Amino acid sequence: MLDNYQQAAFYNVDQLAQEIGVSNATVVRLAYKLGYPGFSALQRQIQNMVKQKISLVDRFDERILVDEDKQSIFRKSIERDLENIRATYTCLNDDTLQDSVEVLLEAKHIYTFGQRSSYALAYYAAFYFNQILNNTALLSTNEGCYPEQLLKMSTSDLLITFCFPRYSKLSFNITKFAHENQVKTMVITDNLIGPLTPYADLVLPCRYEGVSYYDSSVAAVCIINAIAAGLAKAEVGKVKKSLQKIERAVAYWDFFIDK
Repeated sequence: MLDNYQQAAFYNVDQLAQEIGVSNATVVRLAYKLGYPGFSALQRQIQNMVKQKISLVDRFDERILVDEDKQSIFRKSIERDLENIRATYTCLNDDTLQDSVEVLLEAKHIYTFGQRSSYALAYYAAFYFNQILNNTALLSTNEGCYPEQLLKMSTSDLLITFCFPRYSKLSFNITKFAHENQVKTMVITDNLIGPLTPYADLVLPCRYEGVSYYDSSVAAVCIINAIAAGLAKAEVGKVKKSLQKIERAVAYWDFFIDK
């Protein structure tokens, strides 16, 4: 199916089962096994794989220039974000998020990484996870120093990569390198069958579709918030001490307008 995903993207259950040579029930079970609520959700992800080949210019033409929908673009954008959040909420269960929290709690050091728009997600995650755990840093590519940072990682550390279509080669290579050197890896991406999945110990899928030439990161932010909330609940005493230190520091530097 992965070798011919362009065709599989538009097959229904009957057609796909016949093409592969299995029963309809086997196709549906595969969808469940991969963590999807049903075949339609898996099919939507395969269709997204096809869309990944589309350039930004093509996306602009498809989503903006030929869009004849009279609905307000502002309302469409917000509604799409809500759909992304709901779809992500359906895919992720409490057990998966709890596993994520436990992986972070067990790590000696945590590094986050993302390229282009995913850089903002990596920064956001590093900021809040470090407030709670005091062991999280943003992996930097400035001046090409990331090879040295990667070499410092040990088997007790964790790398969290944010990567969405069209998938950064550097994000792929860094995740692959970490995984091959026995560093635990967590990937937050658009689906469970993406290019980084083979090199991830834990994959958190989230819906990312947008209405313009760019896609939406709202659901990914929701995942970060959920994990941060879980960490804070698990480390109440540690978090309180950390926040007290932060408050003393911002007071010393007279950081905020509102006292």
